[in-house]
Amino acid sequence: MLTNHSIRRFIYTLSIVFCLAALSGISEASFANQDWLWSRSPTIAKQQDLAASTPVYTPGYDCEPVSFRVANKSTNPLLKSCQYVMPFGTVSRSGVLLSGAEGPYMYRINGIDTQAHPYVVGDLLYVLRTDSNGTQVWAYDISSPPTIIKQVYSDGISTSYRYEITYPAAKPVKKTDGSIVSVGSLRLYFSANQKWVSYVDGSGALTIADTASWQTKTIYRPSGLSLYESDQDGGTLAVSDDGKFIAANPITKTNDRSYAVLWLFDTATCHNQAPNISGKKPLNTCEYNDLWQGVFRGQTYDGSLKSRFSSGAFPRNMRFVANGALVFDTKVNVAGANYSVERHQVSSGINEARQYVSVLGMGDSYISGEGAHAYRLGTDTADNKCHTSVLSYPITTTNKFLPGAQTVACSGAKIFDIDAGLWGDSKSAEEQRENYGGQVKEKIIWKQ
Repeated sequence: MLTNHSIRRFIYTLSIVFCLAALSGISEASFANQDWLWSRSPTIAKQQDLAASTPVYTPGYDCEPVSFRVANKSTNPLLKSCQYVMPFGTVSRSGVLLSGAEGPYMYRINGIDTQAHPYVVGDLLYVLRTDSNGTQVWAYDISSPPTIIKQVYSDGISTSYRYEITYPAAKPVKKTDGSIVSVGSLRLYFSANQKWVSYVDGSGALTIADTASWQTKTIYRPSGLSLYESDQDGGTLAVSDDGKFIAANPITKTNDRSYAVLWLFDTATCHNQAPNISGKKPLNTCEYNDLWQGVFRGQTYDGSLKSRFSSGAFPRNMRFVANGALVFDTKVNVAGANYSVERHQVSSGINEARQYVSVLGMGDSYISGEGAHAYRLGTDTADNKCHTSVLSYPITTTNKFLPGAQTVACSGAKIFDIDAGLWGDSKSAEEQRENYGGQVKEKIIWKQ
């Protein structure tokens, strides 16, 4: 029987032999107050009834519907959009509605992607620009009022007005590695306190960044992730104020039939997948709970949000109103062009702990497969002889059954011994299995 003293002595001894071993571990985690990934169903309550038979706008923030005609000409089509107020005007996906102008009149800032929402954080106006390099994030300094030029147009019969805006030249937003932030989505999705932003990057991966440094972390990259963003009935992302959770509701399809999901990702318990995402064996995705379908860790549970609504309902316009509270809008009682619109709030589990198995394993790095290439950035370098391979058995095993794991080794097997056949070596897979059949790879000793 292990006593506290013997455990401490074991850990001390383990630290001494660390350089000769591959060490892996899973820390126990508990979110006592808010835990969106607890497998029991969350609580839900209707907050209010919205205007019936009106579009469900999906910009990812509270907004007011707006109708306008470009250049204020009665012959131009009436456009409908969703707007929010900024110091110099009212912004919508279709442009900027000037404050104080005779109108309403709509104008666009030159260079902005006309399909993307501008967004203000402090003294910066974030915009998306699309060119031959893809869609990138740029920022205008709006700490001082812009220069607005009114242009008058007349065809001899009627007069119309248009406006142009002049700001100091926009600058590209760069990540900590110096590269410009590129996006694959039509919008940036900020937390309510504006300290975090989530988006789909240019490679199609779900990403989170802090707005102070734009240090990014890749969360999820499924095949063909698309939010199907649109002003009405589109998909959105939402990020909590503490940056720990991201909600996503892309429209997914099975056998060409669309169905709704509401994924809650735990960003705190997973690795940044960006360094290995293009490799032969990318890391597993971050753990998430599909609240709408009621699926967690591959298992269904009772009390899914889908079961609370009529068939065909989709969660729309999601945003966190607190770390443990998410609101969304949805259409119900649909009968042709007539339907009701409701706003609901979902609350995460409280005073429940999500249990992880606490594991501390020690074994020689040779049999763990730490010589198998695909080392994480910063390891296996001239300055850091220790290495961490994403193909090692502790990583591939625990990532299959657990939300996260850590492993490191300071000595390693020969490449030929570990992944023979994978890289074109002559040693056959049959010989490999015969020689290494008793290794950890084929003896999974822990299962969910």
